[in-house]
Amino acid sequence: MEPRSFAQTTKADNTNHRPKQNTQERRDDIERVLNELAQSEPSIFFSPTEIAARSGSAFNKVRDSDSLRRAVQRVLEALEKTAQAERGETGYRIAQSAITENVSDPAK
Repeated sequence: MEPRSFAQTTKADNTNHRPKQNTQERRDDIERVLNELAQSEPSIFFSPTEIAARSGSAFNKVRDSDSLRRAVQRVLEALEKTAQAERGETGYRIAQSAITENVSDPAK
């Protein structure tokens, strides 16, 4: 028998795959939350749990699960790496340089 005579196997449909994450949408949402918190209390650091509670529809797919905590933590760490957020002992806040940028460019 020739190898070509066997039926070709087809790839099974996997309905249990992770949905695509919209990373930029989530990042923008957490940045919005941090900016709103900075307007009311600019010197206070907020825990990821408090930030997640104020997050918007970008996190609806992972809300009410431990995945929300991890997703918010990933975004906060990414914002910290780009100097958009600062980390303190109790949590995160918007970076002071980001506040200055938003004041000088209100379109953000």
